[in-house]
Amino acid sequence: MPNAESPCRTIMENAEVLETSGAEPGEISVGIKIVIPPESGYFDGHFPQIQVLPALAQFELVVRLASRFLGTGILVERIKRIKFSSLIRPGARLHIKLTYKERSGTLVFNINSPEGQAYSSGMILLRAGA
Repeated sequence: MPNAESPCRTIMENAEVLETSGAEPGEISVGIKIVIPPESGYFDGHFPQIQVLPALAQFELVVRLASRFLGTGILVERIKRIKFSSLIRPGARLHIKLTYKERSGTLVFNINSPEGQAYSSGMILLRAGA
């Protein structure tokens, strides 16, 4: 993943926690609000005619937000499933829900618009001790 100077940095600095919960033992969830700045480096060269947030950028944001707000670390063992449903355009406001299941090391995520439009979702297995 890119270093601290990546386009992720500005987005991470402006992330806002909407909610946290721990409904079941060994499970913690967080809802986060972010905005993808139109000038984000993520859009550089990624379809000049129609700029979209690349799938890898969405993946990086999910892993780094989980590390920051859930303490998971950033080492990924494997992607169990991932689905990209809609294009994320410059200036998009996003609500990201992350749920970490400590026992299995599984991170479940959903990226939606504030109105509930699904952009992407998935399940990632994080490496133990990361």
